[in-house]
Amino acid sequence: MPRAPITIIVAGMLAAFALAACGREAPNAAAPSRVAGFDPALAEALADPILVDPDLGQQANGDALRPPDRPPSGGLPPIAIAPLAPPVVPAGEMPAPHADCPACKQARGALTLGALAAVQADPALRGCAAQLRYSARWAARMPAALPLASDARVLIAAGADSDRCALRAVRFVSAASVEDVMRIYHAHAAAAGFTADYGMDGALAVLRGSRARGRHGYVVVAQPYADGGSLVDLVVNAAG
Repeated sequence: MPRAPITIIVAGMLAAFALAACGREAPNAAAPSRVAGFDPALAEALADPILVDPDLGQQANGDALRPPDRPPSGGLPPIAIAPLAPPVVPAGEMPAPHADCPACKQARGALTLGALAAVQADPALRGCAAQLRYSARWAARMPAALPLASDARVLIAAGADSDRCALRAVRFVSAASVEDVMRIYHAHAAAAGFTADYGMDGALAVLRGSRARGRHGYVVVAQPYADGGSLVDLVVNAAG
């Protein structure tokens, strides 16, 4: 075959390939200008990072269940916050406390209401201590003879009910001073026919007693509370 026709054919093929390549690049280069409604400013804004307000972000899904950001606190607010009416302190005579107070030393070493009941000499309390079960409902079931102080802020409560036990035990805070707490419960005990043995060891005071009928006994332990007023443990058995 003559060389001239071959050269012409090759040149024609190269030209066809070049045109095909140009045809593919041209649409890509001109694509943005041909898109209907294309807005360069809007496209740039959509490509920017999303800004997040961390304070508002914490409010998202506010009703969703999630773990707390700190351990729960069992503390009580200061007594000065939303104060309750202070208990009425009776005006009757109050015997002087014993300076030698073995019951105070026992109470100081009893860290729980159950332990306080267990170290009492009175079998009406000691014999029922092992049956104590802790629940806030017991605070509402104190005997009328030795009720909670009118401004009591209950911290913990326990109780036991059986044939020989009607034990109630409550730890609470009152705005009354230690001396006033002793006066209040001494008056209650005397009115209900209980004996009363009163002792103090430093700032800690103990009032305890019993009465002949049934298995009736009680102990009240009071000491100053850090935010004012008194921290009180009251344990009563009024079975039978």
